[in-house]
Amino acid sequence: MACTQINPGHTMVISSRCITGCFYSPGGYLECLRDILGSRKMTTAMRDVHGTCGHTSGQWSAAAILCGYFPKSINGRNVQTLTRVFCTPLFGRSNPVMRPFVFSVLVFLASLFSAQAQEATWPGNLVLATEHYPPFSLVDGTGFEDLVAKEVFGRLGISVSFNILPSERVLSRANSGQDDGMLARVGGMSDKYPNLVQFMEPALIREFVVFGREKVEISGWESLKPYRVALLTGWKIFERNITGTASLTKVKYVDQLFAMLDAGRVDLIAYAKLSGIYHANSQGYDGIHPLEAPLATRESFFYLNKKHKNLIAPASAALREMKADGAYQKIFDETIGLLMIDEPIP
Repeated sequence: MACTQINPGHTMVISSRCITGCFYSPGGYLECLRDILGSRKMTTAMRDVHGTCGHTSGQWSAAAILCGYFPKSINGRNVQTLTRVFCTPLFGRSNPVMRPFVFSVLVFLASLFSAQAQEATWPGNLVLATEHYPPFSLVDGTGFEDLVAKEVFGRLGISVSFNILPSERVLSRANSGQDDGMLARVGGMSDKYPNLVQFMEPALIREFVVFGREKVEISGWESLKPYRVALLTGWKIFERNITGTASLTKVKYVDQLFAMLDAGRVDLIAYAKLSGIYHANSQGYDGIHPLEAPLATRESFFYLNKKHKNLIAPASAALREMKADGAYQKIFDETIGLLMIDEPIP
């Protein structure tokens, strides 16, 4: 059993075996710290600093380990000074009464270093797959989701670039790891794409509707059955739920979708409400409108490939922070808000 387990919030859970070994055995200090820092390679590095910092009679002390191995500062804290002050006078074998207190200092410093070490493994840049999906994702990277993703990962010191693809390829490349993740899709995509890890915080709430040229009463998925319907390949919420219609056509690109409806080749097209309004207005499709009521309203989430699962917790926290400090609302107002349509914010 390892001395510690570190959860996504960098909180340490320490076993009683570990504490006992660290309090009463010089070798236990080394074993415990090695487990805490999570790398057996660190054992040799710690031995190399033997004698550099306040130990006696060749015995290992926590001060020697910490002062020799930790950097001079972590997040502005002078670690070497702290360990000299607390560890050297107190952690020798002649002071067993103080060991529990000083061990807590050791664990605190080790947890700081563990968090910093994990952060050091984060990539400098992520490539996120997306589709041209105004106003959420644009080829120039200025869509709502583009800007939110840049801000989220920017707060972690990570830059973001985008790979514009058809919808189905977005999913396949993100799941295979060819791209590092993808912009927002409905929750639960990991069930079908097991290599995708969903953010803990939704990026937005999205309404899924059908668009038409004539007024049609829509009251759920079943009400679509009498009509000729078209949708985008890869939009799983539509692919799962639109069945048994008079005809069903799948296309790769949104331009094809609206062109088919405008030409009268289909009766209805399935798409997201805001994106459809944006596209119809920008392309001059004056006679195409969303039909009420929405077929579904779903929270949508960013996803990362599982190779970056260590980023899920801090990135989700950064997204929550954006919503709290107003950065999210500012991006919303400057992109989606320009459509002058109320949209719920998660």
